Amino acid sequence: MSLDYTKLMLQTLKQYHKSDITLTFTNEEDVPVLSVSYLSNYFHVKNLNSSVVESYSELYPAVDYIEHSMLLKTLI
Repeated sequence: MSLDYTKLMLQTLKQYHKSDITLTFTNEEDVPVLSVSYLSNYFHVKNLNSSVVESYSELYPAVDYIEHSMLLKTLI
């Protein structure tokens, strides 16, 4: 997924904050590796392998974390 598309999808989550929407990112084998939701003015990014959740109040740090995580997943 491109960086611009990732930003757009997270902006959409924020725009529809009253809805329960979760984005799922998969690796090259289509295995889910990250999920992203927007609750209480925070983007919550969950690593589905470790169950660790990172929370971000701003869009760009969340996008950076997702992009970095996805890059690492493709290199491993």
